[in-house]
Amino acid sequence: MKIWNFGIIGAGLIADFHAKAIQTLPNAKLIGVSDAVEAKAQALAAKYSCKAFAGNEEILRSADIDIIAIVTPSGAHMEPAIEAARNGKHVICEKPLARSVKSCLNIKHLQEETGLVVLPAHNYVFTPCLNIVQNLVHTGAIGDVAELHATFENNLGAYKSKDDFRLKIEFGLVEDLLPHILSVANELVGAAKAVVDAKGWKQSNDVIDNLNLLLETDKGIEVDCFTSWTSCFDVVPRTMESSTITTTLSFRTPRTVLNLVFTLFSLTS
Repeated sequence: MKIWNFGIIGAGLIADFHAKAIQTLPNAKLIGVSDAVEAKAQALAAKYSCKAFAGNEEILRSADIDIIAIVTPSGAHMEPAIEAARNGKHVICEKPLARSVKSCLNIKHLQEETGLVVLPAHNYVFTPCLNIVQNLVHTGAIGDVAELHATFENNLGAYKSKDDFRLKIEFGLVEDLLPHILSVANELVGAAKAVVDAKGWKQSNDVIDNLNLLLETDKGIEVDCFTSWTSCFDVVPRTMESSTITTTLSFRTPRTVLNLVFTLFSLTS
């Protein structure tokens, strides 16, 4: 059995999820991590008994690594993704892949040239509950879908991020949560091609932390989206803080309205 050797670029909160996942796979091994803050890389490496690389250049050039997981802050994905492919590494990249269509296409063209795998980490696309919904939609069991309502709610305070990069740009909410809705909507009703309407507001932060969007897909179906960083969730048990993330999908068809609410995962301290 081939063992796939992984390297992780970025040693924040999400890097811990990737490292745990890698260690659960019988055909995967975590070789090392790198981060702009050396101490963070060293701490994560010590936790998972792997190497702390001196920087991105060293980890990208390592002959011991087959796959690079890019888990840097949202605006810092394109460059390491391109450099990883140029160094012959497969890539799994946290969302969003890049901040513009042009940048995404640059990565796509390099992927096609090299034949390497570049996988955006749209994790909800692989959840069993979505597979069930896909079957309902694609078999016509609920009729022809005319409209999709989708919400993705989080509580940024309970999330306990290791830094505040999300709050340093006006539309950090878009980069952080909207890709989850878009990736799911793409599987069900097609790719979003136009923004019909948008309304955002600041509730608890100095940047937009709640957003309503009305989108139209390439199939002519409207997607009504709501994303939030300020939703409140119950804390249970009392000794543990929990941020439960839910996605609600509501389908309007000529026959009926189907409301589906999924509890996707919870983060605990």
